[in-house]
Amino acid sequence: MGVYNYTASYFGILHNNTLIAVNSGHKVNETEYRSRGLWVDPVYRKKGLATALLKETQKQAQIENCTIIWSLPRKSALPVYRKAGFLQFGDFFSTETADLNCYAVMDL
Repeated sequence: MGVYNYTASYFGILHNNTLIAVNSGHKVNETEYRSRGLWVDPVYRKKGLATALLKETQKQAQIENCTIIWSLPRKSALPVYRKAGFLQFGDFFSTETADLNCYAVMDL
């Protein structure tokens, strides 16, 4: 067992100097990267912004030499993750922030 101290990366999209979409990610060990905090302002949804942010997060995971990227998307967000190349693993479960989450994983 080791202690890891990895730096998080933050991604955002601005429109007229207003933050309209965000995501972040970080290594969790030597080979895995976690994507977390994906959010797009409701006015700007369905325009490909979430997919673009997930692609940037994937690029960062590759830069950091990870072989997989994973997340815990809500059921309502799962189609965006699938569009970006993630696969659902397992059933839905509750977390502290939502009743229906699942593991979503992508090999890099």
